[in-house]
Amino acid sequence: ALPREMNAEQRLELVEDFIQSEIGSKYPYQFAIHNPKAMDGNDQPHVHLMFNERLQDGIARDPEQYFKRYNGKNPERGGAKKDNTGKSYQERKTDIKDLRQRWADLCNSHLEKHQIDSRIDMRSYKEQGIDKEPEKKLLPSQAKNPEIREALQQSRTAHKELVGLDLGDPKKDLQDLKDSPISDKEIKQGIESFKADFDSFKQLALEQYKEQQKLEREQQKTMNFKGMSR
Repeated sequence: ALPREMNAEQRLELVEDFIQSEIGSKYPYQFAIHNPKAMDGNDQPHVHLMFNERLQDGIARDPEQYFKRYNGKNPERGGAKKDNTGKSYQERKTDIKDLRQRWADLCNSHLEKHQIDSRIDMRSYKEQGIDKEPEKKLLPSQAKNPEIREALQQSRTAHKELVGLDLGDPKKDLQDLKDSPISDKEIKQGIESFKADFDSFKQLALEQYKEQQKLEREQQKTMNFKGMSR
């Protein structure tokens, strides 16, 4: 994903900077930047970057020879040498995680360069200390389903409203209210106001839960249908 806050030229600059720092002239690559509309109606810019981890050694090879086995004694007779051999699964996993972090650092430096306040963070909600369940990944067919799209949008809207509610510390607020030099009538009004806010919070939480359940049911229906069609 590319920051929607950037314009087309800034996104291209970011992608080219990333390619230069990570690939350079080591590997052959291709990329394409797309910018469809997201579910919220705004831009959804992203880049498709494809590269092969066979080293470019200056030897001219046609596509058929390029992917053949490397010939150490006579490199010109074999394919290009792979650059990822000998690594364990854990090493490859660590490499990918490090790559994601380098992307985040580079992206944030470009955002700062263009005086854009937004930042990206490749860590999970749990790693960031955020008490929130991540959204389930949608299949392309599910993302096009109007009912699933609507349920997801409503769930996101409800969550934003929940986050925007600042209920503070209910126990402390009630105690402060009782300890303050105000009349019983004002205390009663304050308690009623607090209860109204809390009821609103519960209602929004319930709506978000219902929308999440609806989304999961629609996803399950789509998956069941695909299984039957096979």
